[in-house]
This record gives sequence, structure tokens and C-alpha cells, in this order.
Amino acid sequence: MREYHAEYAGIYDSLFKTLSSPVMLIYATPPPYGQQLFDQIMQIMSKIKENSKAPVELVPFEGTHHFHMLKPTETAPIVLKFLDDKVN
Repeated sequence: MREYHAEYAGIYDSLFKTLSSPVMLIYATPPPYGQQLFDQIMQIMSKIKENSKAPVELVPFEGTHHFHMLKPTETAPIVLKFLDDKVN
């Protein structure tokens, strides 16, 4: 399997060391595209979290890749809380 994000490692490092805005990643569980790709993404997100000047939140959500479209009433409060916490 190709390491989808490995080729962008330098870009990620540069981008997230200068990031000043909060970031939230809501991700589907179980991983819809397989454990190996999920592990790659989570490794990158861990590096982002370590190197970012801004807060980074990782939020698991039970569902498929399109959980935000299939369960908007359950997803919206998570996003709104994140935005509310960061604005106030």
C-alpha cells in the first residue's frame, strides 16, 4: 500500500509549525478505508498536534466516511461546540 501522506511530510512540517488557528479533525470509526491508511493519517495528526502552535483536537465519530452527511444532527453540535469554545 502506498504511503499517501509520506510525500507531503515536508509540507506538513512547514505548514503546521506556523499554524495559528485551532484545528479539529472528526474521523470515522471504525476506519472506513482500512487500518493501515488510518494509522498513517493518525501518525501525521500526532505530529501536527505536537508541532502546532494552535490547539488540535482529534474527535472520533462512529460511522462511515460520510457520517457528517448521514448524521448531521449528531455531527453539528460537535462542530458548533468547537467553534464556540474557540471564539469565546
